[in-house]
Amino acid sequence: MKRRRTKNHKLTEELDASEKTNRDWEVAQGEEFLDQLIEDLAEAEDTIKYMERQKHDILDDVDKLKDAIIAQDQLIEILEADIVIYEEHIGILRESLGASKVDHRALLRSKAFETKLKALEREKEQINSRSKGEFLCLEEKTFRVLCFHWCHRCYPSLF
Repeated sequence: MKRRRTKNHKLTEELDASEKTNRDWEVAQGEEFLDQLIEDLAEAEDTIKYMERQKHDILDDVDKLKDAIIAQDQLIEILEADIVIYEEHIGILRESLGASKVDHRALLRSKAFETKLKALEREKEQINSRSKGEFLCLEEKTFRVLCFHWCHRCYPSLF
């Protein structure tokens, strides 16, 4: 019995040692696991902080883009108003150009009329200069009538 007790005692000690080793190993594994969890948690916190900075940067960029869009809309409104003004100006210029074309045409017509009038006056002067020579019909000397037909009897030198 003593042996049994000794054997029982030895086995109990071995069991206790094994349990202690097992517990020590489990504690070590638990500590390693906790260390790994702490590292993962720290890494997750760093990632969260990075993502928050990114989110704030993105929101700032979105605000800047909204401001840029508003500025572009205002610029478009200004340009559209300018287009309306330019279209009105073009209309005025077209009307002015049309009026000036009409004036130019009238001027050309008056110049053409003046030229025709001068030509007629020159022709009249030529006729008058011929008539000053009193081209009288020789057969009708007594009445001194102008001969409007150029006959070979009256003016043989012309033929």
